[in-house]
Amino acid sequence: MGQALSRLITACQNYAYLKHTPKPHPAEQPDPSGKCHLLSLPPELRNLIYRIVLVSGSPVDMMTLKAASDSDCETGEGKDEHETTNILASAGDPPLAQTCHAIEQETLSIYYGENVFRSEPLDISPSWSTSAYGDRS
Repeated sequence: MGQALSRLITACQNYAYLKHTPKPHPAEQPDPSGKCHLLSLPPELRNLIYRIVLVSGSPVDMMTLKAASDSDCETGEGKDEHETTNILASAGDPPLAQTCHAIEQETLSIYYGENVFRSEPLDISPSWSTSAYGDRS
């Protein structure tokens, strides 16, 4: 009897939660036809929307990341002399460009062409200098 009562209480709680959870606005639900209505707008209007969404008024940061967090990688102990622990990661393509191929084609030139990207200077180790590979002249 205890398990049945417990299941009944859980079912009632789930029902109450679902009943009082707001339903998504119709505009938030995907179109069942799979059609992208943004692409049905004129190109000039789409480009205006893309610029509002994608172009930042301040520089877009690039990040310098450590390759791993363990102490051996950070100190470089046990690593080949030509390996580095720093990697440069870009901000990546904007999520809007990842929605479909057509929107990707339209948005990336605006995103990369009209934003300013900023990166912290990398600390290049001597093993990465051109002298490590010999004189090529």
